[in-house]
This record gives sequence, structure tokens and C-alpha cells, in this order.
Amino acid sequence: MLSIVRQRSLEFFGLELRLRFGSLDHDAAIANVFKAEWLEITLLNCWAHLARKTGEKESILKSPSFISGVARVCLDYLHEARSPAQFSAMRDIVIAHWRACGEEAYATWLEAEYLSTNWYRWYRWYRVSSGVAGVLRIPLSRITAASRKVLFNRYVHLQLVC
Repeated sequence: MLSIVRQRSLEFFGLELRLRFGSLDHDAAIANVFKAEWLEITLLNCWAHLARKTGEKESILKSPSFISGVARVCLDYLHEARSPAQFSAMRDIVIAHWRACGEEAYATWLEAEYLSTNWYRWYRWYRVSSGVAGVLRIPLSRITAASRKVLFNRYVHLQLVC
């Protein structure tokens, strides 16, 4: 289908369609189709899909309240990352924090499913394609609402709770 869209764009408008971003719902088949047509495309994953799937994995948790408490706060912070560097730093700290909280299986699942090479682009920085780091600030009220364990990054200072 994407090859037809590409061909028709050239035929009707005289323009080669070059997609910079493609959106998918964590599906390898869709990712392969995008990559077959546009090698340089950046694939974005659906935040709503991730949010829904994290709730469905409750069975692998040691503490069912972990999702509504720690996990949701951490995922929201990751989603609101303002740059790839910030996301990467936060990702490593969040996964280590979850393991320290005793949720090894859940941390391993998230790493394999949503933080691996093909699937980690679900955070907001990619969504708005902003090169300006300050535009997507996490509101102070959100930062001070969580407390205890400190998460540092060159852009933001967050606190997490087990």
C-alpha cells in the first residue's frame, strides 16, 4: 500500500514522497513495510497502546499497586522527555529503580517490548519534533508531587518513590 501511495504522489504531483516519520501500533509487520519504502524513516510508537499494555501485564508484578503508583509516574516522565539524551538517561534510571523495587520481571518486559531498538520512540520529543528542549517542560507541580528517590539528568530533576 505504501508503495502505491509513493508512486501516485510522483504520478499526480510530480513529487517524491519522503516520509520523515511513520506511526505504528507496536507491529513488526507495519515497521517492515515502512522500512521497505523509506530506509531513513523514524518510526514512532503509539503512547496509548503502551499505556494500555502496561496495565495488561499486571500478572507479572509482585505488587499490583506498582502500576498505578510507581510505574505510571515513571512512564509519564519518560513520555514527557524533551530529548533523546534525556529519555536515554531516564530510561536507565527508571529500569534500575524498578529492579530495586523488586519488579525485575516487569522491568525486563518493558525493556524487551518498548525500550528496544525498534520500539523506544514513544516519548513526546519525537511526537512534536521539537529541537528546543525548553518547550516541553515537565510542570513543577508534577515534579514535586513524587518524592524520595532522586533522578538526575542535565535537563530535569525528578523524584521517584518505591
